[in-house]
Amino acid sequence: MLTGPWRGGGRAAILTVLVLLVAVPRSALPSGDPARTGFSEVWSLEAPGPLDGSAVRLSGGDLLVPTRTALRVHDPATGAERWRYAPAGAAVREWAPAGPAVVAETRRPTPSGDVTALTGLSRRTGAVLWHREELGLGAPMSARAGAEETPPVGLARDPVSRALLGLDPATGRTRWTLPLPPSCDRMIAAGSGARTAVIATRCGNGIRVSALDPAGGAERWSTRITSFSALYVGGGTVVVSRPERLTVHDAATGRVITERGDCWDGCVPVHAGGRIVVASDQDGASAVEGIDLTRGSAAWRWAQPNGPRYDRLVPLGAAVYATPYGDDLGRVLDVIQAPTGLLRRTMIPAAGPLFGADRDRLYFVRTVRPAALPARLRVTALRVPDRFTGSSLAAEPATVPVAAPGADLCGPLRAAGFTVLGRARYRRAVPPFTACEFGEARGEPMTAEFWRLATEAEAARVLTELGAESGGMSVPGVGDEARLLDDRGRAVVVRTGRDLLRIRSPYLTARDRLVPVARALAGRLGALRWAVPASWSPPVEYGVTPAGRIRRLPGTRFQVRDAPGSPLSLTAYQLGKDGPAYLGNGDGFTVRRERVKAVSQDGRWAVSDFRDYVDGRDGVVLLDRRGGGVRRIATVRRPWSNTAPVWSPDGRVLLTLWHTDERDYSTARGFVVVDPARGTVEVTLTGDDQPHEPPYRWSADGTGVSGHFGLGDLYTDLGEGYDSYELRTFGTDGAPLSAARGLGRPDGEILDPYSPSGRRLAGWCPDRPRDLCVHDAATGAALVRIETNMRYPIRWYDEHHLLVWRRHGEGHAASVMDLHGRILTDLARDGLAGRSEMKLFYTPLPR
Repeated sequence: MLTGPWRGGGRAAILTVLVLLVAVPRSALPSGDPARTGFSEVWSLEAPGPLDGSAVRLSGGDLLVPTRTALRVHDPATGAERWRYAPAGAAVREWAPAGPAVVAETRRPTPSGDVTALTGLSRRTGAVLWHREELGLGAPMSARAGAEETPPVGLARDPVSRALLGLDPATGRTRWTLPLPPSCDRMIAAGSGARTAVIATRCGNGIRVSALDPAGGAERWSTRITSFSALYVGGGTVVVSRPERLTVHDAATGRVITERGDCWDGCVPVHAGGRIVVASDQDGASAVEGIDLTRGSAAWRWAQPNGPRYDRLVPLGAAVYATPYGDDLGRVLDVIQAPTGLLRRTMIPAAGPLFGADRDRLYFVRTVRPAALPARLRVTALRVPDRFTGSSLAAEPATVPVAAPGADLCGPLRAAGFTVLGRARYRRAVPPFTACEFGEARGEPMTAEFWRLATEAEAARVLTELGAESGGMSVPGVGDEARLLDDRGRAVVVRTGRDLLRIRSPYLTARDRLVPVARALAGRLGALRWAVPASWSPPVEYGVTPAGRIRRLPGTRFQVRDAPGSPLSLTAYQLGKDGPAYLGNGDGFTVRRERVKAVSQDGRWAVSDFRDYVDGRDGVVLLDRRGGGVRRIATVRRPWSNTAPVWSPDGRVLLTLWHTDERDYSTARGFVVVDPARGTVEVTLTGDDQPHEPPYRWSADGTGVSGHFGLGDLYTDLGEGYDSYELRTFGTDGAPLSAARGLGRPDGEILDPYSPSGRRLAGWCPDRPRDLCVHDAATGAALVRIETNMRYPIRWYDEHHLLVWRRHGEGHAASVMDLHGRILTDLARDGLAGRSEMKLFYTPLPR
């Protein structure tokens, strides 16, 4: 059972903003009609949020649905509520099953601070069996170890002693206590199956995973790892999941049964049919394998090129069920026979992620947002027909079409007068569709997606479901019916007969064009030609496409991937402010004593700074990555300094800030331009006295210099900054050229805030400093607003994506993010805390 957080965001592909088309003929996809698929709805219920359904689970014949104010327990057969626990003056934060009880963690506010407590509830009646103050569950819900069996003890955490406690589930008494080892500082995951409990603790620079006897708490075995994602217990095994690796241990002895090292985009394991079925995403190939626990090797393995990704696998008997990630309709179900690997795909009359299975039923959950009402959870149970069970599953012809030979998939765009940019591209999803980049004569690009369903009634039902998820309003006069898909008007979905068309864009300036574009395209997509392949069952094979070259950076715990098709290459990295730097040398990295501050766009030059004045002058140190030479160039005299170097777009000239104190940018006088080839230094006075951090950068075209200047009041609540900023551009002689107002606080970590075309500028938003904005570089007008939890942007990845530094589990990652704020993939990451000041330098690959 997967218990790590459900990963959101569309990592299915890294593309520019595109128009996406799919047409499904009447005979291609079975309808969600039970008369055709055999799946039928048993019941459906709604409950107040949380905003996602990741905490809704099946456990021991109960369906547990936590809400904001209560823990509700339902009968999985009928959906009827059995009981609910709503503590007065407290909120239920987490829960865990334990023997005959459900242990709920609550938090109650008091004048002296929040008080956490554990309450044991009867699984049968919900009656309170016991209550203990000042205890919490073994680990946060998002990190708790997953178990496929009901544990015999409740695992609790004592926040004072930081020990793990094994509680009697009927009485709440402590059966055993396990103190943290002396070298360990905190617990990050804990859970128990019927015969084995597991705990993961942070110990120094690593993670210690221990297997325990749940009855007495005695340790059976332990192992150390360098990164961590989640733990799974069941079927006599302990599965340790890391960001790049999956290891299966014998639960009794700790013996490694098998290990998979190709899990860069995540390996998802589940026990079914006497095997561990593992799904992974491998750069365009959706790979699934069934591991024989006796031999520790794959009994079968297959990969679908451009196939969908699976975020969660749900076992039921000898079958594994999954709703593929990327199914925008939310109605495709994949069924995999665990002993043989046979795959079958069908449509179902329910929407949302699959989270559980019981007897002959599958359970789905999704968030719905009724208009002007708070978000709610909708849980649906479907009955599984016999022909979709593991014992009777048989191969059948494919149902999802692909482009017919010679079909002009961008034809509808041309017919509607849009400009098609580039050729059609295949995009991974279910159903699959092709992609065409397009634009209008003026304005930003948009995305269009098109489906054809079996009947008009089916299309109408899907439109209703999409509208329910976002709470959008109806749009009159477009197709047979249309809806805006969220309250910011980011997308519009249109139904014309059995065709569905969705138009969306992250660009604020394109929002008022979504509906007119949808109206122009809605009637032109019926002529697309598609063909159905002979079979959906992929051939069994013993070897899959590797997920790019994964390597560990010397001197760190970071893993990096040379992703196929990436426009960037990791050229250098710096450990902390005063740690060593590493410069790429082709196949590896060479350690240097100098502190690397920037790398030229062509990757040849790295720049460091003088650690102190030399003969009364500050300067820069140039490191030639091609020839290996070092060159020191003196610049300004004491008390002046230069800092924050940035390279010109062509990699020929270096720009630094001229100021008196590195920590006081208000004393800046101008900038210094260094030409390494000629060995010249030009010091320029701008006449402006207040370019706050970050200092000067090259202008969009690389011929001038730009700087952010604060306007309005200075604030300090979110870090020092001003109400808004003006971007002023100067010539290299210091003459003012232009100014653009309305920008937010710039970020000093991004050395080149301009997109590759120079048209867009990235920085924090003026009115919401925690959001990232993309502005028109010429006018300062806001184009995109992204609500994101990232730490800072590193650089532009391409014209429509950013490379950002963000929290990843216990550590950090350099991730590709689209302009909708979705994380698509990671280029580098570390599963442990630390090295937050590590600086990565990526440069464009030659085209």
